[in-house]
Amino acid sequence: MRLGVLDIGSRSVHLQIADLAPGGPPEHVATLKRSVRLAEATDRQGVIGQAAIGRVVGA
Repeated sequence: MRLGVLDIGSRSVHLQIADLAPGGPPEHVATLKRSVRLAEATDRQGVIGQAAIGRVVGA
């Protein structure tokens, strides 16, 4: 089975992909990391601006 883990942070989006087999350790397939700069696009109420959301979707 192939598994992907997506970590969306304040500065970057990080995707890790691994293959899993019963009884064995995860086998790394790929890693992708992109800068999205969410922290600088978040207002005092914690609302993320549209441009930053677009960067996450594009990543």
